[in-house]
Amino acid sequence: MGALWDQATQSLATVSARDLSKVKGVLNDISKTPEPVRLLMYALVSVLEGTRPEFGKDGKPLATDPLLKCREILQAADFKKRLIGVTKESETADEGTKVIKSLYASNPAFTSDKCEKAAAGSSKLFSWVAGQRPSTSPLEYRTHHLMEEMLFINHVAKFLVVSLVGPVPLICAHE
Repeated sequence: MGALWDQATQSLATVSARDLSKVKGVLNDISKTPEPVRLLMYALVSVLEGTRPEFGKDGKPLATDPLLKCREILQAADFKKRLIGVTKESETADEGTKVIKSLYASNPAFTSDKCEKAAAGSSKLFSWVAGQRPSTSPLEYRTHHLMEEMLFINHVAKFLVVSLVGPVPLICAHE
């Protein structure tokens, strides 16, 4: 995890006040916040708090849009300091990573490029989120997930061919 963690903290070190200001600007009207930025904010809060931002501390769903909670955390004066304070051994980062992996990483809208297109400067925050654990890289997770789906589809196709046509002899190209 060392190299990935180092890259994540380096990307965080390059996040400027201007970058954060641009992301905050996208959150001004939460009804118009693009999906990639919404997912990024959820992921950031998941790492910082170790829980889904859609739920309160009591475990019950929030009555308001969870992006309001994310915006409040992002606008806090100590936001970047809190990110820097997350360590490899942090319990909230570990729990947040599980949330990201299970809920956000497989979403096709959750990519660095899409975040950056929606809010300039957000790709640095995305890099930090993706670097929390090797297993949280959204691209790596999606690639693995797609490979599993392709293997399943391949097995189903083979089953259907054998069921409908019967065993098919293999044709070798060098014969």
